[in-house]
Amino acid sequence: MSILKTELGKKIRLYRETLGLTREEFCLDQVELTVRQLQRIESGVSLPTLPKIEFIAKTLKISISNLLDEQSFQLPNEYLKLKRSLLKFYTYRDANRREQKEKIFDEIYEKYYELLPEEEQLSVDVQRSSMDVKHADNAAFGEGILSDYFYQITIKKNYSENDLHILYLYFNCQFYTMNDSDTFDSLVSMMIESVDYTSTDELFLLSRILITVICIFELHHKYGEFPKILNILRIIMDTTKDYNRKPVVDMLEGKYYLFHEQRVIEAEERYMEASQLAALLREELLSSKIKAEFQKDLEAYQSKSKVRDFSLESS
Repeated sequence: MSILKTELGKKIRLYRETLGLTREEFCLDQVELTVRQLQRIESGVSLPTLPKIEFIAKTLKISISNLLDEQSFQLPNEYLKLKRSLLKFYTYRDANRREQKEKIFDEIYEKYYELLPEEEQLSVDVQRSSMDVKHADNAAFGEGILSDYFYQITIKKNYSENDLHILYLYFNCQFYTMNDSDTFDSLVSMMIESVDYTSTDELFLLSRILITVICIFELHHKYGEFPKILNILRIIMDTTKDYNRKPVVDMLEGKYYLFHEQRVIEAEERYMEASQLAALLREELLSSKIKAEFQKDLEAYQSKSKVRDFSLESS
């Protein structure tokens, strides 16, 4: 693999310099390829993904076969299985489930990481950082990756799967350090508009991101923002035919009924339905967490109502 990286890098640099292009000129607006990424590719440090090879070949005005055999970029099937299991694995902030997910990461790092193109390595690293941010309640675990890659996301109009992983990390960090509401709102809108609804993996990622977005809205008591996000989440479930996240979506709808509509009976029904469905899906941990969440939310609602009633009586 190291020989492939070195030889490919030499070829790309030779073709680029033959055209008289600097790295900055070659990368244009850096949406498809950054100068830093090109430098690492040409120096043989990283292996580009096939989409980046296609961009490089097009810019060099040559065929991909002039650079290498496309078969060289096929990812190992076992790695792809592990990658997909990461996508569908939810820890619910539970130590035992986190340990199980850690084992998946460990297997990827031990068996496949060094063989992966740079963007696949980034995908693994970003997912690991997202888990660390949530379990440590600390945005610092995501700052390094975001400082390197986040700006590129903000200037894109269409997002790749890796872009969505980075956005997921960004929104998880925003849960703890909301520092730019305009950028936050703009990215939520752009993400919803640009995602490929024919890609199942992207829809799984989008649902994760949107659930995080709703949690941020809840943190800032913006319950009026819930319906539009919940509607998209239900569209995603109907499109993918995957209803494993339905208990969480139903619980979030219960929060909307409770805190925004002040419809306590309907809210309780949604929480309980969510808990029962989680149990049917054999997610006992999630089922119990939803019940506990309802009790906590109900107490918060009742406490808030008492303060409001006292204020009215005192005025």
